Amino acid sequence: MAIAISQEAFDSMVRENMEDLGMDPDEALADAVEALTLQGADLSGNHSSSDPPLDVLCTLAIFTQPLAASSRDH
Repeated sequence: MAIAISQEAFDSMVRENMEDLGMDPDEALADAVEALTLQGADLSGNHSSSDPPLDVLCTLAIFTQPLAASSRDH
């Protein structure tokens, strides 16, 4: 069962990535999406002003994980 993440919690995670880790907004967003996706979080209810839209980033994060892992194996 996926864990639902509130918009506030998601935004806070992105903001912390930028403030604490010095990431730019796109990098902070991608990192938050990847981290939460790996934890099995449901990000379908979250929205961002990112370009591309968050749902596209979520989909990419889901589908690129197996590709990244398999490319390291070869």
